[in-house]
Amino acid sequence: MTRDRYNRILVEPVGPDKEAQALIEQIRLLGRATKEEQDWISFKKAREVFVDAARVCLKDTLDG
Repeated sequence: MTRDRYNRILVEPVGPDKEAQALIEQIRLLGRATKEEQDWISFKKAREVFVDAARVCLKDTLDG
């Protein structure tokens, strides 16, 4: 068995789920890459996109 089998992050398809999936994929890529191959710029961009989308979703939910 691989470590990946135990490290699952499941995202329900609500709110900014596409942005969350993209961020999770970046996290997985970081975990599988060597130190030299890690792409922190792409990870930070995906995180920024997710945080912005989550902020908008939360505001919309609270404003009802």
